Amino acid sequence: MRRLKEIQKQKKKSKKRKANHEPKSTVRIYLGWRHTEGKGLPKQIVISRGGGTHTVDVEREAPFDAIEEEGKRLFFPEGINVIQGIRLEELSNISITKFDGSSPAKDRHLAVTVDEVVREVGSHPIRLYLTTQRGAPSISQGQSEEHSQTSHTSQTEYVSFT
Repeated sequence: MRRLKEIQKQKKKSKKRKANHEPKSTVRIYLGWRHTEGKGLPKQIVISRGGGTHTVDVEREAPFDAIEEEGKRLFFPEGINVIQGIRLEELSNISITKFDGSSPAKDRHLAVTVDEVVREVGSHPIRLYLTTQRGAPSISQGQSEEHSQTSHTSQTEYVSFT
């Protein structure tokens, strides 16, 4: 019985010690890659296709753009993703988003820190995605947008040019 009380006292002391620790200077982020071809929906790229989910430790006081730079470094080493055959120059839109596609730093000035985004998202570990899009198909010179008609039937897009 005495031994049980000693163990309980030790547990209480260890809990107090944790409360007095100062927070870590880094935050762990799970970073994935979602890519959109043309006007399609974004698809998460799995590890066998050159994507996957990477665990990244980022300084809390780093600018939010540091996450985007880390994503480019991970998924596009030397500016190209060899497995997908995509170059950074070919992408028309690159951003960091949450799973729902919204940007955690939208409608803010550029001086947003990683710590502010972590507090806003509020989940641990935080999961973010490098979201890329290759340019939408362009209409050739002989055709105009007025002549292109799009009809949606059961989530399938049909485009006819007349």
